[in-house]
Amino acid sequence: MRHLLAIAALLASAATAPAAALKNDGFETGDFGGWMFFGEGWRVSSYSKDSHRGMYGAVNDAWTNGMDGFRVVYQEVKASAGKVYRAEVWHRTVCLESSESFLEVQFLSRGGEILRQYQSEHVKGNREFAVLAIEKMVAPDHTERASIRGVVNVLTVPVVNTDYHIFDNFDFRVVTPADERTGR
Repeated sequence: MRHLLAIAALLASAATAPAAALKNDGFETGDFGGWMFFGEGWRVSSYSKDSHRGMYGAVNDAWTNGMDGFRVVYQEVKASAGKVYRAEVWHRTVCLESSESFLEVQFLSRGGEILRQYQSEHVKGNREFAVLAIEKMVAPDHTERASIRGVVNVLTVPVVNTDYHIFDNFDFRVVTPADERTGR
């Protein structure tokens, strides 16, 4: 009986564990360790208003003398077909003039084909740290991994000020029945 209770407790704790832990989810190494990025303007900042929790946050600067287009910071983790996932990131924007940003998740096949893509709301104005979340994403057949992405879209080069997009404390996890009951 004792063994059955121990096994049940182990299974219950595993059911609420993250899908595959993101490495350096809050950039607390002080760099982009575990993350990849493309597009200009990315940096890890220790300025106190650039982190939600901890010492660091990832910032994208859309400069007045920069280029337009997409800029992405991302990390790929293992994911499984048929499972339900939730992703979130703490996000802040400052001086937005001509850009937007959002959270994106792409479910990928073994060969890297995008099987399904989800996006959070697109933030187009200034705001203090708030959660961007994507709820109840079902990984399609043939899913091998997921790409968790902070996306900045510079629609036109800013004229007056640099636009700042800050991402911190990413999370990606399997949604369990217990999560659904508590609203997490």
